[in-house]
Formats: sequence, C-alpha cells, structure tokens
Amino acid sequence: MNIYSTKFFQDNRFYVYMYLREKDSIYGLAGTPYYIGKGIGNRAFAPHHKGISVPKDKNRIQFICENIKEIDAFNLEIYLICLYGRIDLKTGCLHNMTNGGDGSSGHIKSQETRQKLSKALKGKPLSEISKYHKSLAAKGRKLTNKQKASLLKANIGSKRTDAHKLAISKSLQGRKFSTQHKENLRLSQLGKKASVESKKKMSDAKIGKPGHLHTAKSKLQISLKLRGKKRKLYECNVCHKQIGGITNLNRHLFKHSNIIDYYLCS
Repeated sequence: MNIYSTKFFQDNRFYVYMYLREKDSIYGLAGTPYYIGKGIGNRAFAPHHKGISVPKDKNRIQFICENIKEIDAFNLEIYLICLYGRIDLKTGCLHNMTNGGDGSSGHIKSQETRQKLSKALKGKPLSEISKYHKSLAAKGRKLTNKQKASLLKANIGSKRTDAHKLAISKSLQGRKFSTQHKENLRLSQLGKKASVESKKKMSDAKIGKPGHLHTAKSKLQISLKLRGKKRKLYECNVCHKQIGGITNLNRHLFKHSNIIDYYLCS
C-alpha cells in the first residue's frame, strides 16, 4: 500500500517499508507496525539485527513508498518513526532503536578493515543467496577508472573455467548491442592480429555450419568498398590466362575439369 505519492520524488532504487504485527501484544494491536525501515534491493526480506524478526507471512511486509531517492527515503523513515513512536522511549509501538536516517549507506571502510574482510573471505564459496544479493547491489553501478584498473590488474594471467565461459556465453545470447557499443568493440580490435590458435578455433567453430549469406545491404557495402580498387592478378596454371582475384581463379579452374571446357576457355 502506498500512503504517499511517489510523484514528488525523483525515480531511484530506494524504498521505505514496515513490518506488521500478526497478533495483539502489549505494545500494539494486530496489523499495527512494529518496525519501519529504509532499504534497497532485497533488504526488506533479509535478516535484521537481534530483536527484529522478518515476518514469515510476506503479506505483513508493507512497502510505504518505492522508487525514491535515498535522502527522501531517510526523511520519510524519520517522519514515520516519529509518527508511530518507539517502545524503548515509551512513545509508541515500534521496536526501532534509533529515530531513523542513520543507515550504513555511503559508509567507507578503512584500509585495515578491508584487508581483514578480504583475508577472512578468501577461499570461502558464496551461497546462491549471497551471489543474488551481490548481483542486485551491482546493478546500475558505474565503476571508476581506478576500480577498472584494479580489476584488470587482478585478472591478468587468470584463466576462466569452462563452466564460467559457458555462463558468460549464455548470458550474452540474444543480447543486442547499441551502435555506440559496436563502435567501441570495432575500435578496440583495430590493429590486433589473431594468433594461429585463435584462427584455428574460429575455423573449427564454422565447421558444419552453413556459409554466411550476405544481405542486399552488405553486398552493396562490399561493392562500394571494392570499387576503384585493382584486384591482384593470378595466372591459371592450365591455360596461363590472367584472372583477377583468387575467387574468380577458383571458379575458372572448374572449367578445366572437362577437356571440352578447356578448348572453350582457350
């Protein structure tokens, strides 16, 4: 239920939510809120600190306002906690231990803390839920040039497993690249030469697949590209005729498959 209109807020990924009581208690009647929070992604359904249980019945998790800026989410959280009051201050029915607006968003960990966390997590496999949470947190996030350089340095020399390659391949299937993305890919490949191994892999990948059929548009582009260019001349080793282009020479050699064609060619 949305008791506040989102039209006054700019679109973003934050929201404000509340947990409702299942039955009457000394602090409030069934259906009244016992916790109000601000979150992003899967926060409303994730475990909270001690004393705040997530309702098993998801219908008792109510989203007050969605798709708002973080500052607006903080302000609304503060307002609602003030409106319903806190149990510890004996002003209302909420188990919140603060007045809101004091989440951990934007908190910057020290270098020492980062190193301790990195050491503790090394070699520890992530659960499917953790992977999902990391994926949600990374969506829409833009990396700085420094972060990109760090990732590039960390991945130098590392080889992807077959399972990893397959997962990347599946994620890219059916994906349509923008014109800008295509241009960036084209520029990144300029001047690069494929190794013998890469050429063999590309050749093997085409085995058993039908040849590429050019569209009318691609034929026109090729024609315009070759227009005015002189083709290299090749000599037929049977009739010693000069043929322009290797493709035309191969086509010409078919004529020598029969002696009659040989005389016609001559």
